[in-house]
Amino acid sequence: MMFSQKQAFAALAALALISLTPLSAQAHDEVVGTSPAADSSVSVGPVTVSVTFNEDIMKSADLSGEVIQLVDSLNDVWTLDAGCLSVEGATLSTKVAIQRPGDYTVNWRSVSNDGHPNEGSFKFTVESKGQVDENAPDVTPLGDGACPVTYSAIDTAIPVETSTPMTVIMPAPMPSASAKPDPFVQNLPFLGFGIVLIVLGAIAGPVTQKMRGKRAAEKAALKKLQEEEQ
Repeated sequence: MMFSQKQAFAALAALALISLTPLSAQAHDEVVGTSPAADSSVSVGPVTVSVTFNEDIMKSADLSGEVIQLVDSLNDVWTLDAGCLSVEGATLSTKVAIQRPGDYTVNWRSVSNDGHPNEGSFKFTVESKGQVDENAPDVTPLGDGACPVTYSAIDTAIPVETSTPMTVIMPAPMPSASAKPDPFVQNLPFLGFGIVLIVLGAIAGPVTQKMRGKRAAEKAALKKLQEEEQ
């Protein structure tokens, strides 16, 4: 069977399109379901948080790369990994007890069987339909004792203007024991005394000279008088 030139060109174009299609675009897992369902509501108490994909998840011995994170409306964060998580086929899950009603965001990260990382998020609401244990932690993992949870509290719901300003009183600096006295201050009395002497000397000079002139004039008059008498 002979192909026409148009058919051959179309076959080559299709082959080129297939060869240029990124393999990674075909490899990413797709989320087919979550628990709780996105934007749904559940009651306080035990909650199963899970993400189900269209393909199996890579299940390593330490579940490296698998993470589920809960963030409440106050931006308090609970990060669960390793012993807190379970991987069954295409489902990544954890079980927690939630005692604080409100809106929660689930951030998840997983690794598909071909090694490609995948991540995303969804939201749900926890409602109080009964008595809430005020003494219980807001979020508690329901795994075994080896379940590590990283908790961080970043409370952004408290308005800044309601906080009480803190007054800081700075103590006056203490004088240094090793500080040396100022030589100018130490010598100031002597300097003043010297200035007084200089002023007195300036006044005494003309007075002394005037007295000497007067005495000389008196001696000259007395001598002239004696000469006339002779």
